[in-house]
Amino acid sequence: INKLAFNFETLWFLDVLYNINIEVLDAEKCPAPTACVMFKDFKINMFFNKEFIDKLNDDELLGLILHETLHLSLYHNVRNKNKNGQLWNIACDLEVNSIINSLGFKLPEGGLMPQKDFNLPARLSAENYYDQIYKELEQQMQNGKGKGNGSGVGISIEGKCTLDSHDHWSKTE
Repeated sequence: INKLAFNFETLWFLDVLYNINIEVLDAEKCPAPTACVMFKDFKINMFFNKEFIDKLNDDELLGLILHETLHLSLYHNVRNKNKNGQLWNIACDLEVNSIINSLGFKLPEGGLMPQKDFNLPARLSAENYYDQIYKELEQQMQNGKGKGNGSGVGISIEGKCTLDSHDHWSKTE
């Protein structure tokens, strides 16, 4: 956390973290296999799966905390109206991970990157990533190269998964 306090570009991060309930939970109690942010008991919660974070080094853990905090700061949980959930999750991670990378922080292995994983430019909004990937998937479907089940634009992004769980964004408990 000291790395953030002495970096003007990330000083805001500490203010956001101050107002969040942060818990490290055993795997069976954690709502996600890695980490997640959600609203529960009328407060913002950040949950980390102990088994997952125990495998991370300090720099990767810091990157993961920054990743979750950026989701909150960028209001990803409320900007997802009328969007495919799986694709929106990926688009949000592309936006967040691109920012983290540009600030010089490290992510845990498996974090999606726009250039590496989708041949897209860095530092676009989640909406831009969503639209570009969606158009590409639609084009694949039209050309008979899609992975859907034939009932529409069956979005399936083989081998691409998010670093954290966004399943709880639409739920309040």
